[in-house]
Amino acid sequence: MHNVVSVDGFIADENDDVVGPLHDWYFSGDTPITEGGHQQFHHSGTGSGFKVSAASVAEYARSMWDSIGVIVMGRHLFDLVDGWEGHPPTSDHVVVVSHRPKPRTGTPEASYHFVDGVTAAIDKAQELAGERTVAVNAGEVGSQVLAADLVAEVATDVVPVVLGSGKRYLQHRRTASPRGSPRGCPGRPGATPEVQGTPLDPEGMECSILRLATRPPSRQDLGHA
Repeated sequence: MHNVVSVDGFIADENDDVVGPLHDWYFSGDTPITEGGHQQFHHSGTGSGFKVSAASVAEYARSMWDSIGVIVMGRHLFDLVDGWEGHPPTSDHVVVVSHRPKPRTGTPEASYHFVDGVTAAIDKAQELAGERTVAVNAGEVGSQVLAADLVAEVATDVVPVVLGSGKRYLQHRRTASPRGSPRGCPGRPGATPEVQGTPLDPEGMECSILRLATRPPSRQDLGHA
């Protein structure tokens, strides 16, 4: 399970603004994250592509994005971003947890799968992902997946912003108990099991990963979340 998060634990403000100060860093630099910098859908909402301030940040994001085969998200976020018009920021497939069917409008050719319930969503995502990673968006659906003990790792990109209120990374108090110690981002300097966060750039961004499973992830686990 992965998300960009404020230092006080929010992934969006009360108006569900998921760009703004939490995600400005994705679009405010000169270094493209995606190879070639070409995108069919501008996720910033302002016409700019994914460009960050430092090559090291781009390498971190690119390596993570390249590993993802499927995104699991909730219907609320899907509706907010209009399914990214069939062009998710990463992955080949998207599984949407929803009690409602896939909308008939939009891009029917896109590999979007609508599933009723988080367990069925993870089963479908694992089937589509093959050997690649299944990534779950934090928030309501992510909390349900975590509570069902289907998450192998919880990862955060912490932005030095305080929102004060909004939508939390975890929406429920009752979740699976962590097993293991927090560690820094793979491949980053100082990334040891004792390190809770590793700076990503001079502006003070950090990422951290908490491994929840002491056993190798099975089909009932998410490879990375």
